[in-house]
Amino acid sequence: EKLSSIISGRTLAPDFGIFDNEEAITGLGAALFFEEILETYPKARIVITVRDVESWYADVQQFVKEEVIPKLLNPCQSVSCYQENTVLEKVYHSFFGNTTAHSYLWKMKYAEYYDRVINTVPRSRRKLVDFYSKDTPKTNPFHWLGRFITDEPRFSLSENTEWKAPQLPLNPRYTSTASDPTLSNVPDAMATLHKLKYSIMEEFSNYGHLKIIGVGLEHTGEIALASALKKLGYSVVRNWKEEMRHITCKKGNIPCYMGRNLRKVIVGADDTPNFGFEGVFHGVDAIVGAPACLFFSDILKSNPDVKVILTVKDLNLWWRRMKCEYSKKQGHFVDMSIVPNLSGAPTKVSSSQTHIIISNILSYGSVEPKEYMYKRKYKEHVERVLREVPKERLLIFDVDETDAYNKLCKFTRSTLCNSKLISSSFPTEHTVC
Repeated sequence: EKLSSIISGRTLAPDFGIFDNEEAITGLGAALFFEEILETYPKARIVITVRDVESWYADVQQFVKEEVIPKLLNPCQSVSCYQENTVLEKVYHSFFGNTTAHSYLWKMKYAEYYDRVINTVPRSRRKLVDFYSKDTPKTNPFHWLGRFITDEPRFSLSENTEWKAPQLPLNPRYTSTASDPTLSNVPDAMATLHKLKYSIMEEFSNYGHLKIIGVGLEHTGEIALASALKKLGYSVVRNWKEEMRHITCKKGNIPCYMGRNLRKVIVGADDTPNFGFEGVFHGVDAIVGAPACLFFSDILKSNPDVKVILTVKDLNLWWRRMKCEYSKKQGHFVDMSIVPNLSGAPTKVSSSQTHIIISNILSYGSVEPKEYMYKRKYKEHVERVLREVPKERLLIFDVDETDAYNKLCKFTRSTLCNSKLISSSFPTEHTVC
């Protein structure tokens, strides 16, 4: 009940010392707050059960289909049933961004979670075990767990090697056809050139040509960053929530096409998204803001020359801005079930937000701002960026700093930088509700 009040946002300053009478806790609810729980109980240890991502997903997809979605769709006849279903939905939203087991997104979140655990919990306080692995020693797991917890010699089980978070499959290669049907009609010299061209494209065509990713969340200064990058000569796409509204696009409208591509990814219509050549973000120099920035890890793999700019904001100011924006956009209400592949449970949402809720749930775990959970997601995102992006490719950009644009110019090495440009005005955000 206390965990549900935290997840539902009813508790603004949660107390995690609620397990004093317990010796062990398990489950998604506890796993969601493992950092706070370990901090509250400094002698506690964590046993992390892991599994091959593909076999895990196959089982969890079946479980969600047979157990979770029917439960969420079944009308509740009691308050306790409604509360239980609400918490269940919010836990899945916080962990995976949806309740319908989208393949790419769930595998991505799975990898992110274990990477965070490995990089957060000291080795002395954690142990990883894969009960499904053929290499797992054939010993009694309860015997082994007891020895791990009590610090007795683990003579019955050899030490596990360092486990690494599972990697998602590489994006499919988008290569040109190796054989050109017109090749036989081309002179020998040109034929050689054609062959060289196709071999080069086949070798490098899965790499994209993005130069900049703005990985800051909403209202952290991403509007100012996008404006600055445009003045420095970059072609930029930022307003994803607007671009994702489009069903059809006019020829040549690259932001619109990108919005449609990104929408397919976040609603689960594209299980093997390509973030490289001729992929989701093909055609511009820079992308800025959520939800595009949530995929920065895979974007980095597919764009070897890309630089990363993390826009940051004072946490309390950021929260006020997020709450303000939500309050201004509340309007008429419609059934969430009309939004495809978003949620297994009908929920009331603002009609002006139907193309935004997917992004908010994926980014923050809920549509309606919950102070503790939103701030927690903000911290998680910043920590993940700092952990995964090489320092030489990262700029932390605070628009409120006096030398912010000097830093931006030095980082991008743009030839368009000059004192007049640096001192010129850029758009700023003001919280007015």
